[in-house]
Amino acid sequence: AVTAGACANPEAPPSERAPGTAETGATTPRPAADPTAAADAATFGPWRRRPIAPSPQVASAAEDACRAQQGVGETPLTVMDNRGEGVVTLVFTDAAAAFVCHATVRAAGGATADVRALPDVVAGPAPAEGKLGAYDLQVIDESSGPRVVIVGRVSDVPEVSVSFDDATWGRTSMRAGWYTAWWPQAALALTVATVDRRNTVISSFPVP
Repeated sequence: AVTAGACANPEAPPSERAPGTAETGATTPRPAADPTAAADAATFGPWRRRPIAPSPQVASAAEDACRAQQGVGETPLTVMDNRGEGVVTLVFTDAAAAFVCHATVRAAGGATADVRALPDVVAGPAPAEGKLGAYDLQVIDESSGPRVVIVGRVSDVPEVSVSFDDATWGRTSMRAGWYTAWWPQAALALTVATVDRRNTVISSFPVP
């Protein structure tokens, strides 16, 4: 298992208050958080074991770059995975085909991408309940060092996770029977596993 009392001197109404006098007990409101800035900081920050939702601008740039590549066309977007370093992984699938797209987004806007078809994953047997199905594992050489990308099929489970040799776990992005994640090859992933709501491993396989 993996486990308020009355005041003697009432406060003057605002119209009688001396200019510049603050209302008793008033606090200065904090600036509202900028969700786009927070999302972009994570997108262009270091790699993280758990995915984060990209800003709409980043998501749109990544998808547009992928759809411009040969083969993807109007294939539905199934999963988008964003976990730092300006890299977004998108998986497009329908009943007959699947594509994984590696998009590199720029903080100034726009993105570049490359796409690969996954015929063997589509053709593989449907995963049994709670189980992992066919998958694709790819090592991509980057200037910062090689990284590993996994894309696979899974039945209806709460989560698909990746264990690492430092006793930590990462979470994949998962939707509609597909999952994906990436990690630096130096992180040394050990297993990919389906996990229930009690964080108990249901099924797993070792990372080659």
